[in-house]
Amino acid sequence: MNTLKFISSNLYATGSTQKPLPPYIFILNAAKVEQFPKPMYKQLLILLSLSVKLVQSADDVTVGGNRQAYRALCGIVALAEGGVNVPPEPAITSDDYDFVQQLYLTSSSDERQKMFYTNDTPKKVHNTADEAGQGKKGYEEYCADWKEAAEQLLTTPKPPRLEATGISKLTPAQRKPAHSKIAKLAGKAIQIKKQIDGLDAGKVNRTSATAKLKGAVYGENAATADSTTRVTAFGAEPESTARETVCVAGSGNQMVKTVASALECLCVK
Repeated sequence: MNTLKFISSNLYATGSTQKPLPPYIFILNAAKVEQFPKPMYKQLLILLSLSVKLVQSADDVTVGGNRQAYRALCGIVALAEGGVNVPPEPAITSDDYDFVQQLYLTSSSDERQKMFYTNDTPKKVHNTADEAGQGKKGYEEYCADWKEAAEQLLTTPKPPRLEATGISKLTPAQRKPAHSKIAKLAGKAIQIKKQIDGLDAGKVNRTSATAKLKGAVYGENAATADSTTRVTAFGAEPESTARETVCVAGSGNQMVKTVASALECLCVK
């Protein structure tokens, strides 16, 4: 960690004359150092101080041969340090969904519309597909939504939004092509509703998302750059293993499994 101490002292106290131990870390463009927030720059320096003591090559970070990949990884580090802003779950109402199902039923053929209702006076809506004589046709999962829409169509006056479309004034021949389009829309609406109903509210929040991201950057049980070591970055001490083996992406130990390990391999590519 002597390298880290040397570079940090030169960033914050330029009078330092302490000489670092190899491997040396150089700044690609010293003029741009001040553009980094100092806490953020410190995090990067700590990560770069990790060393697997490998022979340098023409693509090392010291000559900037891999600056684009390096910049991309640093962006992930910045994201982890800045925290993840998880947007709030949108307020979802059933109005639009109900409207689509009302359109679907109203545009259906007269024969199909009749199957939703009993012959009673006043009319009532069948509770199940079996009651409507439509059992074992795959309608079971849609029945509850269709029942609700059918009940809304029995109200007087009809839903204003539906009446505004003028769909109830169409002839059976005119409704047929409209229904083919509306049926596809209604089918998609049902699938989207099923996905929304299956969401686990509150499963992802700022704290949990940031923790996941920091684990990917620094390694398991290393929540900050200060706590990062070669073991947390690579999963195991990589010093005695050839670079060709260590610097390969993978989930196993002694592999590039974190951003910290990827940065180290880039620095001594």
